[in-house]
Amino acid sequence: MPDSIVFKHEGLSALKSHEVYPPKFGGGLAGYTAGWEFHPPPKCIGGSATACGGCPEDLTHYKPKTDIVKIIKMGIINTIPMNKALVIISQLLIKKGKTIAVAESCTGGLLANLLTNIPGSSKYFLLGIVAYSNQAKTSLLKIPGALIRRYGAVSYQVCRLMAKNIREIASSDYGIGITGIAGPLGGTRAKPVGTVYICAAAQNKSITKKICFSGSRLVVKRKAVLKALSMLKELL
Repeated sequence: MPDSIVFKHEGLSALKSHEVYPPKFGGGLAGYTAGWEFHPPPKCIGGSATACGGCPEDLTHYKPKTDIVKIIKMGIINTIPMNKALVIISQLLIKKGKTIAVAESCTGGLLANLLTNIPGSSKYFLLGIVAYSNQAKTSLLKIPGALIRRYGAVSYQVCRLMAKNIREIASSDYGIGITGIAGPLGGTRAKPVGTVYICAAAQNKSITKKICFSGSRLVVKRKAVLKALSMLKELL
């Protein structure tokens, strides 16, 4: 299954799932969580019209100037559809009686959103913090300012501490930290756009990885969350 598909629809005035998805998908992609982007975006909301997750009907009130809709599907973790993977993770957490908390920066709460989309998530999800600014990382996640100044907010050291501290703050069994540069601006030669650090931490074990994802801002965010879920699954 490709990561993205572009459909052209003649005379598109409103985005409907049965209009956009071809018949072979049965009117949708069961088991997938998708993002929808209009190209070009309408002017009515400052040059951006993006919805992440949910149903295409979420976008029916937008009227793009063209009839081209790009539908991005980042729904695979090791060939397992993302929603199925989320169900597996939630079932493992519930079965083992374990809990999780997440600290996000560049993903803007997307991971917390997905983890709480599963019925019964209150049994395992304790806390989600979107610490977007350096000040928020310091005040909410207790990341020392000196550490951020030395290594940068997008770094192995800060990411690892984000996961460790959110786990301690929430008194959860697992903690996940995500910090990166989703783009399209903000990249440097050392840390280009798409650079994301992800850490999944338990009491006696943690996994921290640096990945440079390709794609638009939305795609980078979704890829980062998918990787975080995969890393959490490794710990479980």
